[in-house]
Amino acid sequence: MALNKNILYVIHNDVEILGGSEFATSSLIHGLKNNFNIFLLFKNKNYLFLRKYYSRAEENLIFKIKHNKTDDLFFNKSIDGAFKAIIRSLNIDIVHFQHLIGIPLSVIKTAKQQNCKTIITMHDYFYFCPFFKLLNNKNLFCNFQVDTNKCDICLQDKRPTALLGKQRIYNGFQKYRRDYIKDILNNYTDAITVPSQYLKDKFLNLYKIPMDKIKVIEYGNYEKSDYGNIAGDKLNAAFLGVFKRSKGSGLFAKVVKKTGNSINWHIIGCIIDWDDYFTIRRNVKKHTDYLRKDVFRILKQERINIILSPSIWPETYMLTISEAWLNNVPVVTTGYGVQAERVRENNAGWVFKENDFVEKTAALLKNISQNEINEKINNIPALFTIKDNIEEYAKLYSYLGEERKKTLLTPGNGEKLTLKSINKPHSFLLRCIGITKYLINVFLIKSRIGYFSRLLSFKVKNVQSN
Repeated sequence: MALNKNILYVIHNDVEILGGSEFATSSLIHGLKNNFNIFLLFKNKNYLFLRKYYSRAEENLIFKIKHNKTDDLFFNKSIDGAFKAIIRSLNIDIVHFQHLIGIPLSVIKTAKQQNCKTIITMHDYFYFCPFFKLLNNKNLFCNFQVDTNKCDICLQDKRPTALLGKQRIYNGFQKYRRDYIKDILNNYTDAITVPSQYLKDKFLNLYKIPMDKIKVIEYGNYEKSDYGNIAGDKLNAAFLGVFKRSKGSGLFAKVVKKTGNSINWHIIGCIIDWDDYFTIRRNVKKHTDYLRKDVFRILKQERINIILSPSIWPETYMLTISEAWLNNVPVVTTGYGVQAERVRENNAGWVFKENDFVEKTAALLKNISQNEINEKINNIPALFTIKDNIEEYAKLYSYLGEERKKTLLTPGNGEKLTLKSINKPHSFLLRCIGITKYLINVFLIKSRIGYFSRLLSFKVKNVQSN
């Protein structure tokens, strides 16, 4: 009987936080933790959090890290040392990089150099620009700027920002970053996954990556709701998702002002742009304290007829469109990216360009009939489910795991590693003890075992990277 593969997910946030990449990662973890040995590594300020998932419990290990004075985006000795130790001590087979905001890009090279199979999922345009939504200081889409000198100026104008940290933006920075990433994608990555054909086409063009290296695996979605979507005396329309400028909060606020009380307006999501919200707060009912699974209940409870998704950048999948469609609610969106493609291809909503979005959306909502809504509802397609998504990744992990096994069995490969040592079963605690052999006197480690089930904690130890 084959032993389970050890898979390490690397992401910028805890996966229990709302967000597209976090949701996609969480769905994978909980769908695969009974078939694979799943570990999660994420960063929060000065700490790396390592989590082991079991069927009913979790174990956690916390690393204190030191930041460079400058230039953290490409390499950080503290993080790289911890990462290398984690891979060695946990005998990681596959490292799946979900997002690397705030994490040095060098960790991808490190994983490959430690004989791991590497997967990168591109959730947005992070591997093209640190500002992964491609919006400049005026919140205008840069249209995939290829002149890196202009990019450097734009990045310099955007500082200070958490996305750049202490990174110096020098002349030639963006060219260096893109060349660095091109090398990673072509020479240190075994597979690249993207949630849409739109994003695949963009990166094939931007980095000339071999076509067979990039695979489209759509985000998984919940099962379809039985919500009937029948309009009452007044139309019920909503903004769904994080309410901020990049997601179109400004456009939404203008539509609300233009239609006034003729429509029942709702905001379902976390509010970031309070300035836009305060201009319309008397005309809008907000729903901010909820979990993703509660979206269906809110849409049904408030009898929402139409969702506005006026994002001002080319989204790469847009889960909120899927959530609307799963509840038989058509969408009004802007003419950018995959949001426009999805709606146009299925004719399951309306697409208006940003410059006339407010006028056309307001006119549509004031005069729309139930028959027009029903016509769009009838065009809503069947969507990729969470189960579909999990099955696709399980196949990919199994294939890469077998390829890694062949590599390690080849004479001369796998430095100090054998198939026996890779598959030798160890408890997570024993493996954590192995990590401390690599990390003596540099990192502060605090281990909590049974994070959700037990309150057993260990004394803090000082450890250093080997």
